[in-house]
Amino acid sequence: MAQIDSQLEDVDRYVFSLATANFDIHLLDSPNSEDDYQIAKHNILFYKSASIALSQIQSCPNTAIMPICSVKKRER
Repeated sequence: MAQIDSQLEDVDRYVFSLATANFDIHLLDSPNSEDDYQIAKHNILFYKSASIALSQIQSCPNTAIMPICSVKKRER
């Protein structure tokens, strides 16, 4: 249960930092145009994907090749 609480706290910190540091979040709330809204959605998705990829690479610092990293983790 403590591990779940810790991970939820990590998610809270991530969402808070995203909301305060990323202007695209604010554009979703009050876009100037439909184009601004769509671009903001795209930017947020890209940022989120990059954050996930970066966190996976950092968890396996010896290699930047994700399939190898995944296989090494399963073997342990």
